[in-house]
Amino acid sequence: MIKLCPATAKHVEAVAANLRHSDDLECRYAYGISGAEALREAVRESDIVHSICAENGEALGACGLNGSIIWLLATDALTATPERRRALALQGRRWIDWLLAYKEEAGDYPMVENWIHAANVESLCWLEAMEFRVEAAAPFGPYGQLFCNVWRSL
Repeated sequence: MIKLCPATAKHVEAVAANLRHSDDLECRYAYGISGAEALREAVRESDIVHSICAENGEALGACGLNGSIIWLLATDALTATPERRRALALQGRRWIDWLLAYKEEAGDYPMVENWIHAANVESLCWLEAMEFRVEAAAPFGPYGQLFCNVWRSL
């Protein structure tokens, strides 16, 4: 099972050290920096940050919201078992619903979005399952790689 927990520096560094290759590559193509650097920057700049932890406290990922930008960077362990994938789907949907309600209550337009590397099929499929709209791929970032804008609103 997995759970959201308060993000700690120890969690962030554990995730940064074990980031899945697809997340690291996506950050390099989108922003020209490593996934570990992007994770640390996202944690510093975000309004909301959580760690995703296993029952034993192992940090499996981190997620957050920076304005309307929703993000999740993780280790391979996050989706390593069918049980974790099911838990991520269930808890991910609840967390996204909570973020949209939070934005609406704060008087913001209840929409979250991000750009996902078009080759990151696993993430795009998961986001579609989370009811995100996936737009057509377009060049994005310093290398002009193809990315899909993904968004969800109330």
